[in-house]
Amino acid sequence: MKQTVELRSISPGELYRRSQEGEAVEIIDVRSPRDFAVAHVPAARSVPFEGLDPVAVMAARERPGEETLYVICQIGRRSADACAQFLRAGFTNVVNVEGGTRAWQQAGLPVVGEIRAGAGGSLAALRIIGFPAGVGAFLFGVAGRWDLPFFWAILLLLGAYVFGVSRLLEPEVVRARGNPAAGGPDLRLRALLILSIVAHLAVAALDAGRFHWSDTVPFAVRVAGVVGYGASLAFVLWAMAANRFFIPTVRIQTERDHHVVASGPYRLVRHPGYLGSAAGAVFGGLALGSWFAFAPLVGALIALLARTALEDRFLHARLAGYADYAQRVRYRLAPGLW
Repeated sequence: MKQTVELRSISPGELYRRSQEGEAVEIIDVRSPRDFAVAHVPAARSVPFEGLDPVAVMAARERPGEETLYVICQIGRRSADACAQFLRAGFTNVVNVEGGTRAWQQAGLPVVGEIRAGAGGSLAALRIIGFPAGVGAFLFGVAGRWDLPFFWAILLLLGAYVFGVSRLLEPEVVRARGNPAAGGPDLRLRALLILSIVAHLAVAALDAGRFHWSDTVPFAVRVAGVVGYGASLAFVLWAMAANRFFIPTVRIQTERDHHVVASGPYRLVRHPGYLGSAAGAVFGGLALGSWFAFAPLVGALIALLARTALEDRFLHARLAGYADYAQRVRYRLAPGLW
């Protein structure tokens, strides 16, 4: 029976202490060359995760192969995946650096270069501010008024969600989500989803701000909608944090060593991101306070269901290990239902 080897880890402070006490530590940084060039831990060398070959890395080492190899990334997730690759290849002398370069910086330890806001930080800041600001400009512009407190609550939660994406995910994952490959088998479903959401927001704004066709959703229900919307976004963030292959298009990311993810909310359902998105759409609709706005939302929910089915079939056919995972986690979207 094959023995399972546990992944070992070390704190940045402890690793730095060892290096200062004379231990010749060897560190590989599995972030992209772009991120490595901005700043990195002293003595680290760049070995990007994409294309990582554990056998080649170990063969190229200057130090004896049995000595410890420390692996670092931005926040500790990708380096843990890299360590898992080394373990699968039979190399047990690898240690993950907890919290990555972010935790290293926060501990006040020295780096080569300077990790600063710069262009990347400015772009992240623009996304954090720009997306909810754009949605708000659309909502209030269509509504023709600003005194809609539940609209403000939804926008604040949306801003917190975008901020969470920028803080919880590796920079490369954020870039992959912002620049997914074009096309894909789900292109029409994505178009239907976007158009349905835009129509939903437009009807809600017109109803609440101008015409009052059906803005009779009870106050307590709207409050529950705000709470449910926030919880739904948090659930989607949990799915994103667990799955670094969480991007807007349906495809196998061979360039990023795409594999099955079965941790976090993926232990509950196979497509938790879609579950959180569907719940968020319904709760957000209640918070906006327009019954009529649920009519175009039906199209968005149909698109999410269809996309879930399409992606599930796609992964069954093309992603190694997904069929076995589907045997362990039976439900695609709704526990006990589907």
